[in-house]
Amino acid sequence: MSGDDDAAALKRRARALWEEDRATLLLAQPFLAHLAMQLTLVPVVDGRLATAATDGRSVFASAPFLLGLSAADRLFVLAHEVWHCALGHFARQGGREAKRWNIAIDHEVNAMIRAERGSMPAGAVYFPAWEELCAEEVYERLPAVSDLATGDGRGPLADWHGRPDGDGAGPRDPDLTFATAGFAGWPLRVITAARQVERSGGRLPGGAALLVERLSRPALNWRDLIARFVARSRRTDRRWDRPDRRFLARGLHLPGRTASTHRLVVAIDVSGSTLACLPQFLGELAGILTSGAVETVRVLACDAALQLDTELAAGDLAAVARLPLHGGGGTDFRPVFARLQETGPTPDGVIVLTDGFGRAPAAAPAYPVLWALTADGQRPAGWADCVPLPARPCAAPSSETL
Repeated sequence: MSGDDDAAALKRRARALWEEDRATLLLAQPFLAHLAMQLTLVPVVDGRLATAATDGRSVFASAPFLLGLSAADRLFVLAHEVWHCALGHFARQGGREAKRWNIAIDHEVNAMIRAERGSMPAGAVYFPAWEELCAEEVYERLPAVSDLATGDGRGPLADWHGRPDGDGAGPRDPDLTFATAGFAGWPLRVITAARQVERSGGRLPGGAALLVERLSRPALNWRDLIARFVARSRRTDRRWDRPDRRFLARGLHLPGRTASTHRLVVAIDVSGSTLACLPQFLGELAGILTSGAVETVRVLACDAALQLDTELAAGDLAAVARLPLHGGGGTDFRPVFARLQETGPTPDGVIVLTDGFGRAPAAAPAYPVLWALTADGQRPAGWADCVPLPARPCAAPSSETL
């Protein structure tokens, strides 16, 4: 049997075991199982990957590494990677040094799982004195990467995140290919999984309920914002099922006026500079859909070109999690406004979730526009209103609350 045949056999065996592990989660931990089912399990034989990693769409694991673990430890590794996605660790990295951040987030995940299970594999990254700290706080306490200890139970099970390390010796597996923007839909996936578990009478893990509550709460009060910024363009309809209260005392049942905002547009900036912001943008989109101020929302996504044009119904968080957000190029908002002019009808208002670093039309359109800017963003055009999105430096609950 050739080396390629040997590698293929190892991968088949590892995949079969890991698929069984994921099925086991359905009974043992349904919340994590719902999330794990949205990841493709990809065993590899590659010199660049000694343990496991995730890009938000797949979980990659060294086939020899998996085959050498007990069933309990394989479940731990799978849960570990799922929690990296759920906690938004990629988006939270910001400008932090990659290796040091990787150790901090491994500690945060392992402390959570240990609190739930009461144990973890030997060699997992874990600092008992920092159990109650979130990843950002652990990162600040870690020494420089060159001074980090690799022994004392901190190194052997450390995974990595980002693209494969080209310096790794050994074979290269074509299956080890990282997707871009794979983490974007995870806040809504977490919320959807929690709702599915709750509807079936299941129990959420200790930290999941707090995480879901945080993710379900957008940073901005969209009901009030929408009411104010589209007030001058909202259509007013008369409806018999909502009588005019001014005439009820006189025994007159007349139709009341009802303002509608059925033609709201949300534009999402998916350029390279905002990839880490996509979880926050999707959280705000979820807030708009659950604000009670809209019935449907037209969603457009763009970088230098228009990448998506679809419509979502109010409250449809599952659809938000499934949005195919692709991009990563430059930033130009003009294709969004050009599409709206070409297709009609005229919207009641447009909300743009962005960092603002892009080209906007020179003249204001015939409808109100609201730039919802990241904390470090800038206004792309002076003719529109602007609202800042609060910064969230520590996006996950600390393990003290888990």
